[in-house]
Amino acid sequence: EADKGGAVVVWGRKDYYDEAYNYLNDQQVYEVAESDPLDRVNSLIEETLDPL
Repeated sequence: EADKGGAVVVWGRKDYYDEAYNYLNDQQVYEVAESDPLDRVNSLIEETLDPL
């Protein structure tokens, strides 16, 4: 359960990165994208802006 006490928690940089890495590599929550989704987003933006 999340701590909602509003306290400030200070972590070392390595601990913070390690924890983030563990969360992002949890394959029950996240899945690896087959391709970079930003390529499609960039194309959509260009298609929208080119006619302007």
